[in-house]
Parts: sequence; structure tokens; C-alpha cells
Amino acid sequence: MPTKEEITSIFDLIGSGQKDAFFEHVDDNVDWTVKGTYCPIAGHYKSKQAFHDGTHALSSTWATPLKLVVQDIITDGKNKAAVQLKAEGVECKNGLKFPNEYVWVCHFNDTNRIVKVDAFMDTDLVTRAIQQNPS
Repeated sequence: MPTKEEITSIFDLIGSGQKDAFFEHVDDNVDWTVKGTYCPIAGHYKSKQAFHDGTHALSSTWATPLKLVVQDIITDGKNKAAVQLKAEGVECKNGLKFPNEYVWVCHFNDTNRIVKVDAFMDTDLVTRAIQQNPS
């Protein structure tokens, strides 16, 4: 299990807009679930590529890089961490501000790679961004 400091370092990458560097810490076969009953990107993705493909409807709306800043991290001391994140400085192509907030419950393997994520977010904001910003 990575330490809280190591988890912070991993997530600081996406906080500074280094999305690709962050995803180097995510296993190719990650089991990623985006929660939401009516959210257009909600679903169960069985790989990093499937996650990227399935969330493209949202990521294609951004005019600025996604920057998710860590607000808090809670670990179980074994292999799980809940990471609270907030999008800062993110704007959609039509000018809609995107200050979404997230909690990602992450499971790590023995090499400190993320192998499972349950992602919770403001699904109303996600839906609004997709509906108002056709890709």
C-alpha cells in the first residue's frame, strides 16, 4: 500500500494537469466504475482504454486541461484510499465553469498501481456539461 504521501504525489500529477503521467500509475486492466443513475458517462469500465473511451463525451467538452486538486485522502492502511478531489480552473468549450467535486475510492496492488476505482461526482454538472457542449 502506498503511503498517504505517495498517494498525494500520484494525484498531484493530475492536479497540475499531467493527466498522462497520472495514468501511468493506473493499471491497464483497471476496474473503474463511474457511479450515477442518469449520468451519461456512468458505467463499469474494465480497462484504462475503456474508461477513456467511455468518458470521452465529457472530456471532449473541456476547453482547458482537467486539473483535479486533492482536498483530502483517507487510507485504510492496507490497499484502499478514498481521495477527495476538486476540479480547479476547468472550463467547457462554451464557457461553462466546471468546478466538479469527486471522491474516488481507489484500490492499489502490491506495486502501488491503481487497479480498481469507484468514482463518485456531481453527476448533474457532468450531464449539463455534456448536454450544453456537443462534441
